[in-house]
Formats: sequence, structure tokens, C-alpha cells
Amino acid sequence: MAQRMSLYKQWLQRVDSVLGISPGNAAISPKAFCWFVFLAALLLRLAFLFVFHVYPGVPIEHLDDPEARHFARSLIERGDFTNPYVPDAHLPSAHRAPLHPVILAGAYALLGDMKAGFHFLVYFFLILASALGCVLIYLAVRRRLDERIARVASILLVLYPGSVYYSCNSIGDPGFVAVALCGVILTAIYLADKATLCSAVCFGVVTGLAALLNPNTLSVACGLSLSAVFANKDRSKLRRQSGLVMLAWLIATVIVMPWLVRNRLAFDEWVFIRCNFGMEFLAAHRSEGNYHIFAEAFPLNEPAEADRLRKLGEVGYSKDCFLRAREWIKESPLRFARLTAIRFVYFWADQVYTGDLKFLTPILIGSFHAMGFCGIVLALRRRERALVFLIPILLYPCIYYITHVQARYRFPIDTFLLVFAAYFLVELVDCFSRRLKTCSSIDVELHSR
Repeated sequence: MAQRMSLYKQWLQRVDSVLGISPGNAAISPKAFCWFVFLAALLLRLAFLFVFHVYPGVPIEHLDDPEARHFARSLIERGDFTNPYVPDAHLPSAHRAPLHPVILAGAYALLGDMKAGFHFLVYFFLILASALGCVLIYLAVRRRLDERIARVASILLVLYPGSVYYSCNSIGDPGFVAVALCGVILTAIYLADKATLCSAVCFGVVTGLAALLNPNTLSVACGLSLSAVFANKDRSKLRRQSGLVMLAWLIATVIVMPWLVRNRLAFDEWVFIRCNFGMEFLAAHRSEGNYHIFAEAFPLNEPAEADRLRKLGEVGYSKDCFLRAREWIKESPLRFARLTAIRFVYFWADQVYTGDLKFLTPILIGSFHAMGFCGIVLALRRRERALVFLIPILLYPCIYYITHVQARYRFPIDTFLLVFAAYFLVELVDCFSRRLKTCSSIDVELHSR
């Protein structure tokens, strides 16, 4: 028994020397660990790209994100975004946030007809973003919690199947949104802790860029801003903290403003970053499905809706769809509540499709999620500083609960669920270490007798 306990202890010490799971026992410096995590994530995803995935040499018309495909093509050919559901009408569009289609259009314009090269370039951008996200989450958790949880969280993100998949098999925006949210969290933590002009500028810049990727990130940024202001124990610094937060939002507004001006010129009225909520909202409740939107619910496959879109224009059609959806909810409030509850469940239960690994993926991701929710319970009971990582988990999915859900919508916040999974694992190891010490002391006492 004593020999077995000694072997367990030696194994834990070897793991500690790399990950630093036990306090003060890390052999790798934080800077070296950042490089280790970045290179490990980069090499793993490149290996997955070349070994398990044959990236297609297909035209831009057959990419896996049809809306981004359309916007990239229209930007290249017409110099502006046009509506993807009535492509023949060439209606100006704000159906999607602009930054992701601009990235795709830039890659395609750079490589032209080198179709395999285009895919590799986009995937390489996503892989770099994914590797950078592993470093950013390490820095954020290290700043807010401790070194042990930060190292385990970054290692989990390196190995997480969803992170690998969305950086190597999909040119959609979830990979970019995930790293943008990590940047928003990190800069918000520095703004709350240091309250310097530099931290406010960084938070504003990152928030503005994240909004141009997906405006839903603004809900997270708002929650983090309130947390940065009101979580400060020193009330004498409240005015300075509030001023810095307002400055950060002013900078974010300046970054977003060119797109808002473009929308004003295109639609003759002020339109926020995206104007597709009404259409998505109506389609979610016109569909006979339980939580996904069927393709038939969109104007692309309904001639009557397409004619209505041509007549009203994109902004007018979105407003009309919102009014019709609101009337439907008034007539069927119980069905709306039931669909919302179902979407909530499926948002957290839906899994990514990973080809030949589709039977293993639910087990792996389900295990990560189970540990994450257990970690949330432990963190809320013991550490209020962990609340900052709960904000995106609570706020980011709200819009999807009332529209429609897919695994790719959940991926950007899976990163923060992994933080709580790391918290749970560290607590588990600490508990196991305490039991080992107790057993060892009992063995020593028995042998002394």
C-alpha cells in the first residue's frame, strides 16, 4: 500500500513540474509556457489539417458558410455587400457583420483561382487565431485566478475537439469570434485591475473589432464593463473607473462607426451592425421544427417571402418580420415558451460533427461540459473572482435561445466553460493530494508502532 501511494505521489510530482498544479511547483516559467501552449496548439491543428482532413480545392461557391461565401463574392465583384436571399436584386445588405466576409474576400483576392491555397490560407488564419486564444485564456485566468488553473485551462483548450474542428474544418466565424471574446475578457480584466489609460484603449479596440465580427459580443462587453465598474471595492476610484469605461466604449464606437455610416448611406436610415434579427426571429417560429430553422423558412426558398423582400428592402423586410413574429408570440405564448426551453437544452447538448470521430465527440465534449458545470458550482461557492468568466456563459447565448441553435454558436463560449472544468480538475487533484498525505501519515504512524 505504501509503495503504491509513493508511485502515485511521484506521478503527481511529474505532472506538477510541467503544469504547476501544486502551488510553487512549476518548472516552466509563464513566458515559456505561453510559447509551449501556442506551439502545441499550432502543431496539433496543422497535423489535424494535413493528416485527418483533405481540404477541398473547390471554388468559392461551394464553401461551407453560404452567407459568408455570398458576401465575399459580392464584395469582390461589386465592392459592397448584397443580400444573399435575392442575389438577382443586388439589394444592399447588413445581414452579416462585415469583418469575417472581408477576411475571406481578402484571402480570395490574394490567391485568386488557387482554390486549395485559398482554403489553406483561411484555415491557417483560423489555426493562428485558435493558438492565440489558448495563450489569451492562459493570461486571463492567470490574472484573475491562479497559475495552476490557468495552465490546466489552456491545455484543455489546446486539446478540446471543438477548438480543433472549427480551426481546421470550417471557414465560418466561430473561430475568430472565440479568440475575440478571449481578448475582450483579458482586456476587461486588466481594465478592472489596473484602471489605466492603456487598458481602456485596449478594451475599446478589442470590443470594437469583436463587434464587427459578431455584434452579440457586445452583450458580453457590457456585462464586463459593469463588472469592472461596480466590482471595485475602492469607491474613491469609482469615478475614474467609470470614465475609463466610457472612454473604452467611445473608442469602440469610433471603430464601428464607418460600418454604421455605410449602412446609413445604403439604407437612408441608421442601421446597427446587423439587421437580420427580425427575419431570424420570424423564421424560428414559422418553422415546424423544434429548435433548428429549416431552410424553407428563408426567402431563398419561399417565392412569396422573396417577393416581399424585394418590395420592402432588407431593413423594411426585417421590421415586417419582427412585427409578424411578435403577433405570433401573442397568439401562441405557450408554444414560444416551449420552443425557447427546448432551444436552451439543445444549445448546450448539440455537438459538433467531426466526421469519423462523430461517435467519440459527444463523449469528449460531454465530459468537458460536465466538469465545467461542476466547476461553476465550486467556483461560485468559493471565489467571486471567477464570476468574470461566467458572464459570457450567461449573456452570449441569450439571443440564440429565442431564434435557433447550432453547435457552432456555442463554441465561442465553450472556452470559458473549460476554465471552470480546469477549476474542477485542480480542486480534484488538491483533494486527492490531501488524501495521499493523510494515507501516508497513517502508514508512517502504523509502521512506527
